[in-house]
Amino acid sequence: MKRLLAIVLFLFAGCAQQEVPNYIAGRLYPDAETQEWYDLLKRAKGGDINAQYELAEKYKDEHTAQWNKQAEKWFLKAAKKGHVRSQHALGVFYWRGAPGINMDAVKAMEWLSKAAEGGYSEALYDLG
Repeated sequence: MKRLLAIVLFLFAGCAQQEVPNYIAGRLYPDAETQEWYDLLKRAKGGDINAQYELAEKYKDEHTAQWNKQAEKWFLKAAKKGHVRSQHALGVFYWRGAPGINMDAVKAMEWLSKAAEGGYSEALYDLG
């Protein structure tokens, strides 16, 4: 019994020395990535439209309804300030739909047109 306890303590001590993960929005992330998310979120909340776009892209990449709604929120913030990549991303998001995001051709055309008017070539291509 003492030997088993010694093995368990040894294994526990080894695990305790490993990098301790953190959580963001209920998801598990390593420390470095957590810090990156926090820094990006801080910049986005401060009004940095490029950070808002980057944050939206990170949320969108998770492919869940909850995270897609967050992506939509941040894309909208940047798009309303004239960020053409966010306008294009919203247009594509609404055109294709995604978990938590309904397809909406009217919104899609609105945002793709704004991006195209801003000179974003991918939006021009998408509009034909």
